[in-house]
Amino acid sequence: MTKPNDVPVLIAGGGPVGLALALDLGRRGVPSLIVEREPSLDREILAKADLLNERSMEFCRLLGIADEVANVGFPDDVSRDTVFCTGLNGFFIGRYEMPSTRDRPLPAQSPEMHRRCPQFWFDPLLARAVLGQGIAQLRYGTSLDGFTQDDDGVTCRLRNMADGSIEEIRASYLVGCDGLTSSVRTALDIPFEGDQLDYSVSVVV
Repeated sequence: MTKPNDVPVLIAGGGPVGLALALDLGRRGVPSLIVEREPSLDREILAKADLLNERSMEFCRLLGIADEVANVGFPDDVSRDTVFCTGLNGFFIGRYEMPSTRDRPLPAQSPEMHRRCPQFWFDPLLARAVLGQGIAQLRYGTSLDGFTQDDDGVTCRLRNMADGSIEEIRASYLVGCDGLTSSVRTALDIPFEGDQLDYSVSVVV
């Protein structure tokens, strides 16, 4: 008799993609385990992703977090302009003007408008929703150290980043949501396609 796997889905990477996947699986009743190398979400604030477009906000509505994203903290009466420049003390290139949320109507094609929710707020928001759902497990300070696949699932080697200890977890499915340098993608020899990422820096003010 085949031993049942420890978890239906193991998600490598606790960023917005991994957390959103866990939240979506949870609303379908599918348990998952998310492993994330970072020790916690209380890390240095980095201005990564900033805006969620209308389609992303539609997914947020589906996942039940649209209102929380909309009320994350940016004042409704502040313009949402984006300024492009060569550096903080460099040359001005241009400005993408956008009215404040209060002055901007809903687009004709969607029940949602795009919102400003920087990733350093969006990730914790998603994590709270995942944990509040009570279906997924979330382990920080844990990396996926390797995996082997067989006919019944995937054996995943997890490393505790604090003490280096190794644990093996059996999963029916493994999903790589671990970014550009994905260990899952690399192990499966899946190439990175498209142009290389640029060297721009975002500053949220």
